[in-house]
Amino acid sequence: VFCEGWLARYNPWFSYLPHRGAKGEVFLAQIDGPPLKRLFKNRIFLVPRQSGDYWIGATTQNQFEHDRPTRSGKVWLEREVKTLI
Repeated sequence: VFCEGWLARYNPWFSYLPHRGAKGEVFLAQIDGPPLKRLFKNRIFLVPRQSGDYWIGATTQNQFEHDRPTRSGKVWLEREVKTLI
């Protein structure tokens, strides 16, 4: 079992496969208001955590230069969350 994400394209066992990979971005946030009791999934997902915050994501990029979070990803996710709530 290999759990390598987008780095699987560099795995010598599977180098013959046309694997490009994808990048997604998520963040943790506090949201005012009544807490959600269930996961919400539409264009983005909101996952309530026991700590009271939310796991929020995800963007999807097929072409990227690095695996670090981006400002544009955060701005897009924040805008989507504000649209939902």
